[in-house]
Amino acid sequence: MDTPVTPPTQQQETATGHDTPRQGTTEPAATGETPRYVAQLERELEVARAEGAQLQRRIEVADDERDFMREQINRKDKMIDSLLERDKETNYLVRGLQEMLTPLLGGGRRQEPPTYTQ
Repeated sequence: MDTPVTPPTQQQETATGHDTPRQGTTEPAATGETPRYVAQLERELEVARAEGAQLQRRIEVADDERDFMREQINRKDKMIDSLLERDKETNYLVRGLQEMLTPLLGGGRRQEPPTYTQ
């Protein structure tokens, strides 16, 4: 009662989508088109290699730019740190100057501004 299992035919495989050829390629016919098919595959391989090489160059450029940007960020961080340190030193000097000038300028007495009436 067991029925033998037969492999699917070419039409059945194509209908299910499991064995569809790539877009732009054709399967060689039984009439001797194999050299043209091989030539077409070689052209496609050549194009794929060229595209791969171009993508590799783009990756290298992007890596170089990323490294440059990281270097710039590190340099800017160091510059910001040194500027903040100079700012602290300036604030310290200004505070010392204010402490020295306060006794000479009246000891911190504040006069109220005059009011004008009509």
